[in-house]
Amino acid sequence: MQKPKVGQSYFFVDESGDPVFYGPNGKCIVGQPGCSQVLILGYIETQDPHAIRESVLRLHREVTSDPYLKKFESMKKTAVAFHAKDDGPVVRYLFYKLISTLEFKAQFVVARKIEPIFRANHGGKQDKFYDYLVTVLFQNVLHRFQHQSHHFLETRFSG
Repeated sequence: MQKPKVGQSYFFVDESGDPVFYGPNGKCIVGQPGCSQVLILGYIETQDPHAIRESVLRLHREVTSDPYLKKFESMKKTAVAFHAKDDGPVVRYLFYKLISTLEFKAQFVVARKIEPIFRANHGGKQDKFYDYLVTVLFQNVLHRFQHQSHHFLETRFSG
């Protein structure tokens, strides 16, 4: 194992999908409308979160003040905050261009929601499923720095 470094890392954690397997009647609803078939947990890691935040906020100001983009219905939600599922294609493209220039590492874990495995491995408990995925996501990360503060932040980069 490598010797730990001294320093700080900042982690921005987010998810796509949800850990839900069952509806109000206790029936499995995975794959039904409104219930995802996968849960994705991920993070970006950076040593300079302020530079990333400033870049994202600068793009947000540019996008929300652009007269051409203001015409699109999707801009009502984008004006509040960026969110890929709500942003229009042009905004997603501009955001992608921006993030390709930023300094960060990213890691994701993708879990297919298979009910028999969910019951066997997690006792049918959503919180145990979610906690397991967080453990997998960070299992090879947090030991890299010596006596460091890990800052877990979730933000939508809204002003």
